Amino acid sequence: MRKVTSLGLLAALTLCGPAIAAEGISYSNVEVAYINAELDDVDVNGDGFGLSASGEFGEYAFGFINYNDIEYDAGVSGSELSIGLGFHWPLTPTLDLVSGVSYEGFEVDVAGFGTAVDESGYGLSVGLRGRAGERVELSASAKYLDFGDDGDDTKLTAGARYYFSENLAAGVEIADQEGITSWLISL
Repeated sequence: MRKVTSLGLLAALTLCGPAIAAEGISYSNVEVAYINAELDDVDVNGDGFGLSASGEFGEYAFGFINYNDIEYDAGVSGSELSIGLGFHWPLTPTLDLVSGVSYEGFEVDVAGFGTAVDESGYGLSVGLRGRAGERVELSASAKYLDFGDDGDDTKLTAGARYYFSENLAAGVEIADQEGITSWLISL
């Protein structure tokens, strides 16, 4: 169901792109987030925080870094790090096609046992980001994650932001990554 919702949002952004009438999209920002996550297969919940920053350079390129730290039930904690380079191409004045390549790392610790998983690899992403009016921005993306011999994964994300001013926004995002569903509320 979540995958269908994400794909539906992608289709909606594509179809309504020419009708969106707002300012351009910025790729320079700093974001702090509260994260609520659930490990679907084992019914374990957790919450934590996320920090992210991106900086635009050149006309169509930007760099980014994302860090998430989540404490789950039963003494399990996890952290994720993503550092990369992204590109955006305007499809309309307010709708961009966005892609990226990134270094991906994650670690899982279990209380009393130490680090249970410590993996790294790369990510490739593609998505859409667009303004739906003066104050609302919508986004949807798909990311392929490759951890070498330890496997690969796909992460689907859909989100929305409301801009209180040009420099301040609050957002909500849902992500689905093979057995992990997370909600993010950001500023």
